[in-house]
Parts: sequence; C-alpha cells; structure tokens
Amino acid sequence: MKVFSTIVKLILLSAVMTVATTSCDSDIDPVYVLSGNSMELMGGPNEVILTPDNPQALALTVYWSGDGRLALSDTLLQAPVNVAEITIQFSKDEHFTAPLNIAVDKNIHSRQFLCEELNSLLDRLGYEANEKAPLWIRMRSALAANIAPEYSNVMEVLVQSYRIELVLAQVLDKDWKNTSMMLASPAEDGIYKCFIYIIA
Repeated sequence: MKVFSTIVKLILLSAVMTVATTSCDSDIDPVYVLSGNSMELMGGPNEVILTPDNPQALALTVYWSGDGRLALSDTLLQAPVNVAEITIQFSKDEHFTAPLNIAVDKNIHSRQFLCEELNSLLDRLGYEANEKAPLWIRMRSALAANIAPEYSNVMEVLVQSYRIELVLAQVLDKDWKNTSMMLASPAEDGIYKCFIYIIA
C-alpha cells in the first residue's frame, strides 16, 4: 500500500510540475526598440565671417530632417513621441573630442545663431579671433542612457570670430538701466577700476 501511495504522489507531483512549467510560456510576441529615421543636417553658407558691427545680425542657420524618433518592431503598437533628446554639437576638431552641446526643444527642426551668440560659442571652443578655422557641426539624438546615441552627418563651416573688447564696462542700476559710471580694465584681466567723486 505504501508503494502504491508513493507512486500516486510521484504521478501527482510530476503532473503539477508539468503544468507549472508549461504555464510559464507566454503567447505574447516580444517587441523590440528599433533605431528611428536617420537625421540629416543641412545649413547655410560654407564660410561665416563674424564682425562686431552688427551683433544681432543672423550669422548661421542649421536645420535637419528626421529626429531619431523611437520606433518599435511591431507596427501595430504606437511608440511614444518626443522621447529623444536632441542636441546640436559644435567642435573644433572633426572627431568631436570635446564638443559644445546646445540643447534643442522638442519638435524643432532648425536653429538660428546671431553674430554675437556664434562668436561667444567660438570663444568657448577656443578659436583665435580674426583667424579663419573650420568648425564642425552635427546633431546628436539620445533615447536613454543605456542606448547608444545616434548622430547625423557632419557639416563643416569655415568661421572667423572677432575679439570682444573688455576694456570698458557700463555700470547698471538695480533695474538694469545704464548709469553714467564706467569701469575700466586696461589690462583686460577682468579687474575693473574707477574713480568715484563724492560731493560732501
């Protein structure tokens, strides 16, 4: 009798194990994240000479097609939109070893740079004033930290920045309005000095 009950227990145990292992299988097809449409970068002139004469003048326009949008392997499912973080990368070298990143808002496909803004970017990248040098630009699209970013084609522009004079500075009041006081830094070392005349 003990042998019979042991056999019954083993049969029941094997039946339960069979049901348990087959119930772990799923009928749901896996969905994979695919790379989105590729980005193509385009722009204005191949040479930009900046001058301090008109700092609000339009210096450079870049625009791009595609945005590295998220795509799924199952076309019946809708992927979330505007998940990619898009940045414009500027670099002094073609390998983008130390790029300067400019964030772009969602659903934007172009960016304009005024003369003073582009001059400031070139200064931050270490360009010498009044000397022509190539500037490399590309778009970067990042979906998440664990997914490798995608890059657009690289655009090369010959640029020439201008020197920003830092000799004189206008003193502003609490409302950001000009006062009659000026500060001077003859050595252009960031230390500004002035004379104050006080009437007693």
